[in-house]
Amino acid sequence: MSRIEKALEEALKLREEKREVPRPSPKQHPPTVVTTVREREPLVVGTRKHEFPDVQTVFDPSTASPFLVSIHQPRSVYAEHYRKIRSSLLSKTRQGQGSTILLTSSIMGEGKTITSLNLAVAMAKGVDHTVLLVDADLRRPAVSRYLGIESGRGLSDYLADESVDLSNLLVKTGIGKLVLLPAGTPMENPSELLTSIRMKELIAELKRRYHDRYIVFDAGPLLLSAECATLASWVDGVIFVVQEGRIHQKTVQQGFELIKDCNLYGVVMNNVNRFAMPAAKLASYGYEYGYGYGSSYHSLGAGADGGGDEEHSRDVEPE
Repeated sequence: MSRIEKALEEALKLREEKREVPRPSPKQHPPTVVTTVREREPLVVGTRKHEFPDVQTVFDPSTASPFLVSIHQPRSVYAEHYRKIRSSLLSKTRQGQGSTILLTSSIMGEGKTITSLNLAVAMAKGVDHTVLLVDADLRRPAVSRYLGIESGRGLSDYLADESVDLSNLLVKTGIGKLVLLPAGTPMENPSELLTSIRMKELIAELKRRYHDRYIVFDAGPLLLSAECATLASWVDGVIFVVQEGRIHQKTVQQGFELIKDCNLYGVVMNNVNRFAMPAAKLASYGYEYGYGYGSSYHSLGAGADGGGDEEHSRDVEPE
């Protein structure tokens, strides 16, 4: 190849290389990044698994009510009466079937909260039973006070605010296998909260999610809390607490009338001297007694299964 041809070839190559050099592009703005914010998922029961908390509350027995004989006097005859109720109840139910239980009474002061607590503790101290105790008496909550546990957020907060995670409200008491759902922050509309669809779904979900646990509800008195009868119709069974000698027979029957269509597990007669009350009078209340039992510092006997000892002198705390 001649020098002329080589020169032409090199000139052609340079021209082609200039064509391939990219022109400077105009200044580009950074791309707009659209960030999609995930909407807050409402805590709809049934879509999220709630686990019992791992952190255990330090329980101080010295701050708990002396009427909690299942804690303070576990070997006493009084605590034994609660274990008898537990045995009778367990014979009627199985975990996962009949495991949601509501305790109520006709009026205040018949011992329903003390009964709920002593029964829940007796069940939770058993080998096979984990118990969730729900303080569903939003008008006059007393469970935390009797346990000596500081009251914080609880059931009312969960019902009023869909963003509240139930698992953050559960308190592992350290008393056997007892877990507590406190009543929570006082609200102006307890009746609306307790009869809401969210409450109904909560009961159903607790039963489904915690099928290996018993769930005990301490509810308000039937004649003073309009929502109590509704709650009673949503659970598997009801235990009706009556303090003998405190209220008139007609008042008891009025309370019982409100839950006549519910599944009645039994009636707990409180503060009864069985030897001073003839069987005819017990039967005159107009319903079948499920068990006889002993309450805090009192023997109670009023049941188809008999039982009961002499009355003792101390009074039952009026809750």
